[in-house]
Amino acid sequence: MKFDLNFAEFTNVIVKEEAEVICLRTNAKSEHDVDCWKQVFCRKNSTTLNIKRTLRANIRYMFRQRLFCLHGDRRHKGKIKTYSGCGLTVDIKIKIVTRNTIKKDPEVKLYPCIIVIEGSHNHTTCSASALRELRVLLDTKQEFFTYFEEGLTTAQASRRHNEKQDFNFCDMANNSTNPSMKSVAYIRDCWLEEHHGTFQFQFQFSDPDIARLLLSPLPPTPCGRGVMVA
Repeated sequence: MKFDLNFAEFTNVIVKEEAEVICLRTNAKSEHDVDCWKQVFCRKNSTTLNIKRTLRANIRYMFRQRLFCLHGDRRHKGKIKTYSGCGLTVDIKIKIVTRNTIKKDPEVKLYPCIIVIEGSHNHTTCSASALRELRVLLDTKQEFFTYFEEGLTTAQASRRHNEKQDFNFCDMANNSTNPSMKSVAYIRDCWLEEHHGTFQFQFQFSDPDIARLLLSPLPPTPCGRGVMVA
């Protein structure tokens, strides 16, 4: 089991590495940091992680989350994504930093986050079909939000993104960084809902007679159809 854990954004210290288990510590100190760590991990390893469970904070951990590979999610079986029964799981927990915990574990002050990666992919991660099934990364979504704020349409935003990134053949197939047109359309819907809300049409007429005329059913005709009289 080999993963690229050389992150510029975080310091990852491998504590234990075996055939099917990697235990590491990192300097992620909040839930936001964990989200950023997951994004970097997924980008570097061409992986999409789904959340299995997020546990409440307790006296030992301020945050804990269990994740598993997209292709091990039975909810997608026979539907949108390919289900292969992938056994890759990731357990992330951030320990609470106190005087007592520092005495017991001196590393907790700098590296409070403990991550355990178990299992490995039972499928390819570099084929065009596998790359096309990856979920769009958050920083990619933010880039498209910027395009839409400039007034670009779905097609224009996709074209601008391709020109800006200068993708190679492998990158072109990667949906996490180069979303398909369907994914871009979904991102635009999210952007519209976030910035403009849902559309609700309400008709108001100042003249009651005009309102009655427009909203009333059309009069019947000999053919059984209504006719609008000018």
